[in-house]
Amino acid sequence: MPIPTRCTVRRGMLTWKTPASALSIADSVCAAGAQCAAVQGAPTAKLALADLQAAVTTAHGQLALKLEMESGLKTATAALLLGMQDVREKLAVYETTIVTVADGNSATIAEAGCDPRPLKKPRAALERVVTAATQPGKQAKQAILSWPAAPGAAMYVVSLNFTTQDPTGPWTDLTAVTMLHRVVEGPTPGGQFLARVAAVSSDGVMADWSDMVLVTAA
Repeated sequence: MPIPTRCTVRRGMLTWKTPASALSIADSVCAAGAQCAAVQGAPTAKLALADLQAAVTTAHGQLALKLEMESGLKTATAALLLGMQDVREKLAVYETTIVTVADGNSATIAEAGCDPRPLKKPRAALERVVTAATQPGKQAKQAILSWPAAPGAAMYVVSLNFTTQDPTGPWTDLTAVTMLHRVVEGPTPGGQFLARVAAVSSDGVMADWSDMVLVTAA
């Protein structure tokens, strides 16, 4: 007859378990203990089981309260988010009215409870480049095109027309530059072609083209 293997209790059944999982395991332990004759026949074990059952019952109540409070917190958080959105919208309306009431007076803005902010200087109106100047470049087929700064311009676009007998085009736009000059290249050494320049604002608005100039390449 085989000799039964001797064992002891493996502890830590609830280690790394969530409260819900731990209580589920504890419920199983309590149910098993209540049906175990050895436990029910040993006063110390029966008393320990009773204490465990009472602790499990209390913990179930505490878990239920926690879940209820978490649900209430989610509801309260959602309500607060909606409330704060309404506050922001109403504040924006109030700030708009203060802009009108204060009419630029920083003291009035501060007295109304708002933060005064200096007004930005109005952006200069974009003007066209009137005309450009040209001279032969250092390399064959090249020419140097230059022009005066245009108020409100952030960059400039140069356009070339290699059909001098037809000012209507076709025109070829080059990539924009921030400088007031550009090296351009014609199709042949000593060749002539038309060029024009347009000012472009920082937000991409382009002014009218300048007067055309006849360019002679080196």
